[in-house]
Amino acid sequence: MVERLVKTGDSLSLVLPPQVVDALGLDENTSLRLEVEGQQLTITRVEGMQGGSDRSSVAAAAEKSHQRYAEAYKRLAE
Repeated sequence: MVERLVKTGDSLSLVLPPQVVDALGLDENTSLRLEVEGQQLTITRVEGMQGGSDRSSVAAAAEKSHQRYAEAYKRLAE
């Protein structure tokens, strides 16, 4: 399966197709571990970290906020 990255603010996002989301039982609260080795990216579901107060959930909430309010943040920064 080949997917393209999407520009999201200053970041790039990988949009997972519904069949992948369904097959892995993912939702917007799922924590994922990203590992890079050479030119290979491995994405692994992290069990037991959904919706907690850990740093990854805070980072996910910040990213979601950035995606939702990107235009407002740009105007505020001007």
